[in-house]
Amino acid sequence: MKRLMTLFLVSLAAAHIAKAAPMPLNFGTIRSVGSPNENISKIKYKIETGPGDEEPRIPQHLTREQLKAAMDFLTSNGKNPPENLSEDLLFRVARILMNTDIAFKRPIPASEWEQRLAQMKEEFVKRNGRPETLQFSAQQWEEAVDVMLGGFIKELGDPHTRYLDRKTAKREREDDGGHFVGIGAQIIKVEEGIEISIVFPSSPAEKAGLIDGDVITAIDGVTTKGEEVQSVVGRLRGEAGTGVVVMVARLKNPLKIKRGAIRTPDHFSKMAAPGIGYVFFSQFNCQGNTSASCIDSRVFSSIDSLKSEGAVKLIIDLRGNGGGLLSMAESISSEFLKDGDVITVTKRQEMLASKAITDGLGRYADLPLAILVNGGSASASEIVAAALQEHGRATIVGSTTTYGKGSFQEHRPTVIPGGPSGYFSKADGTVLNVTKGGWYTPKGASVEGVYDPEIGRNLPGSGGVKPDELVMVSAEEEKSAYRGIVKQLYGRPAGDVKDRVLERAIEVLNSRQ
Repeated sequence: MKRLMTLFLVSLAAAHIAKAAPMPLNFGTIRSVGSPNENISKIKYKIETGPGDEEPRIPQHLTREQLKAAMDFLTSNGKNPPENLSEDLLFRVARILMNTDIAFKRPIPASEWEQRLAQMKEEFVKRNGRPETLQFSAQQWEEAVDVMLGGFIKELGDPHTRYLDRKTAKREREDDGGHFVGIGAQIIKVEEGIEISIVFPSSPAEKAGLIDGDVITAIDGVTTKGEEVQSVVGRLRGEAGTGVVVMVARLKNPLKIKRGAIRTPDHFSKMAAPGIGYVFFSQFNCQGNTSASCIDSRVFSSIDSLKSEGAVKLIIDLRGNGGGLLSMAESISSEFLKDGDVITVTKRQEMLASKAITDGLGRYADLPLAILVNGGSASASEIVAAALQEHGRATIVGSTTTYGKGSFQEHRPTVIPGGPSGYFSKADGTVLNVTKGGWYTPKGASVEGVYDPEIGRNLPGSGGVKPDELVMVSAEEEKSAYRGIVKQLYGRPAGDVKDRVLERAIEVLNSRQ
């Protein structure tokens, strides 16, 4: 442990607390879309930065003494460190604390750090006992540290700032990539347990006989009542070919499902009516390292194909789209705007961080446009809807206001010393997903809603983008329409599904000459 503390204090003063390279899973970066040989234009926007864009390289409020005290708590002052508590785990704790101080949306004063660290230690002892008394295995130590860090981050009170242990971080990377191993179903929490809102076509769940609306009351003999969705997702996923036993309310006997690789398509397009094209996409993402793998490139290609089929007006469907990369939202918005239009503004700690402004005329700047939204349209979806609404470029049609997520996050992988000398860096698999600031519409408005921890989401209507055309539909109609969309994602007919929001958008566009 003496070597650890020496390395740690050196790193605090110099290289090892330099800013970790963030993975652009939320904030994103500017890039060129396509090449001269592709039918994709370059991004038509530029970024102006302000003082809020400057991020410190070292903690500004968390003191060296406070950080050392946290290490001393776990290591018994380095004199009699607990067995199986690795240096890597201690560096993980230090990194998460430092990155929180550096990147969090508001300054955390030293006095607040003192209180939060004391609470963190107290909760650890309540759950596990004093560190020096513990006879933990290496795995038990990792679990205990993960719970401690997760609780510490949760106490910050920001619902979007989260600590991701290795298992959770891996699962979210799979989700962002559009493929994972599981049963293939979308689930929501209900009073009885977990309801399957959508069974993915050709999935293990469908093959086993599960249907939309089924309620899973137990998994492998353990009840799901009161369990959070993310916890259930973790239990339903696993290695390909392994089995999971679920109890379903409508069935007498338990159902065994063999897990399999699930690939979820994320967009499709069609002609919605004569002269009106339609594009749906489920998230603002990149599924690879090439420009063609990013959703903006694929959306632009779909629009160009629809135009070649006779589309002179367009509907973009963002219902249920929870967001993703800020850069994708800015890129897509830019192609529908005129030169010099503000797309969005971001602020950090009440200072201007960035302003995205179009740089040239968007190639669809004159294409009549409607955007479909609902309460599941969030974050990047709201950036697009708000920008095009405020510039008068699109009619927003929806069943309710959008979700109301007016903040942006950054994924910061935990980087710790590696190699025999300790002067190389390696990612340990955990991540701090930290809220860095807020984004604002071109006119300077925030869409941030009021988060209710009791329901685990924003209060409906407390924020968000308000539709220009409000279409009142029942919850069942909303579900039915979305199930039809999912079927089309998988190349199946939507079936006899009435979609009054889409119908209203077609009426609005047809009224324009």
